[in-house]
Amino acid sequence: MSLQPRIKSPLSRTLEKSLVIETSESVNTTDTEVESPVAHSYAPEWEYHQTATKSSNTTNKGNIPIPQPEVMQKVLYPITPQLQNKIFNDRTNVNSLLSDGKKPLLVITGPSHIKDTNQIKACAQYLSLKQGNSITSSDYLPSEIKSIFHDPAELSNLHLALRTNLTMYNHAYTSPQSQSIRTFEIDKGIPKCRSLLRELSQYAPLVSEFVDTLTPQYLADFYSMGIVGPTLIESQLHRELASGSSYAVGFSAGEKSDMLDHKLTSCLDSMYATSQPHQFLSITKYGTVAVVGTTGNSDTFVILPLGDDITELVAKVNSYKNLQGKTVKLLLDIGRVSNDDYETKLITLKSVLDSEVRDQILGVMIDSGDHYVPYDYQVDDREDVESLFTLVDRASSESLSFAPNSNYEYFINANNLLLELNNLNK
Repeated sequence: MSLQPRIKSPLSRTLEKSLVIETSESVNTTDTEVESPVAHSYAPEWEYHQTATKSSNTTNKGNIPIPQPEVMQKVLYPITPQLQNKIFNDRTNVNSLLSDGKKPLLVITGPSHIKDTNQIKACAQYLSLKQGNSITSSDYLPSEIKSIFHDPAELSNLHLALRTNLTMYNHAYTSPQSQSIRTFEIDKGIPKCRSLLRELSQYAPLVSEFVDTLTPQYLADFYSMGIVGPTLIESQLHRELASGSSYAVGFSAGEKSDMLDHKLTSCLDSMYATSQPHQFLSITKYGTVAVVGTTGNSDTFVILPLGDDITELVAKVNSYKNLQGKTVKLLLDIGRVSNDDYETKLITLKSVLDSEVRDQILGVMIDSGDHYVPYDYQVDDREDVESLFTLVDRASSESLSFAPNSNYEYFINANNLLLELNNLNK
């Protein structure tokens, strides 16, 4: 599967003039390694005409022209009609979960944000496996996770989706400690992110948080669902963006704190605002400035932290005056599940699903951690999942050396929780 950018004649000459891009110079097609906290990227290095040298401070680089979203989506990194149909069906399935009636539980899982492309590919293919696909061999996996990939159990009572946050909110973008694949044209670049999402979307529906308001123009065609985090739920720009989205959007109240009631009210305000038509100044996919009009998005829900006080929070949700007559669906954020709090969270979750608020529960969100396979493994790049894992530069299993910081605790507990949820939702 080639991931090289494609520019087709005679359109290419026009694009080069309008975008100030020369493909022979701007796209690095060599095998030169570029030092980066993110390993195993399959997109080429991307360079643009810029106003400062590479040695300059990143914050003082000036303007860096990039292709318009339409060019990036339709010419350089397009998706196939088959993948488009799959994403459309994924969006339709998610929207149907928001309607009344007994449905499969929605489960959003994956890391809090992507740090390693190889690990997120393993997580995506794990979710694909649990939705009915099969693999031929996982013999080289360590014993603690081998059973997970050998387990033939299909989670037919769950609708699985992969969290693919490409960046943390408001972290130091120039710091290597951030370990984030960035949606910005700083260090990593939109082409790499688009290439990665194109691969991940073949295996599972993708979910991502809205961080800035421009990069969704480049990447949103891969998403089946969006989330507005607790830091941005009061942002009018993000409410306008959500009102024009062609997929369901959730508003997160964040973790338990003294601000939870206030955050919940803001989530409900956001749901109401998002359902209304808006007109605002924006950048189109053709790179022009325009007044954009939306018709509103009623496919929305609230994300609440899992806890014993969920009944009280649901009562507050149902008393919100602007949403009277609408059944507000709730997604429970379980967070990371360690060995110490697994039983506690499982008991609380069972209690909620057995309570009178069950009909309003859309599903759960689980942080399954950052590690899914040993760092010695290279996740296969092919479109099929018949060969899930291949060994890189290893003659036999005896030569493997597992990374000392690999910790599968959160992944194992998340898998066990999915099995419990599947049984509870029969």
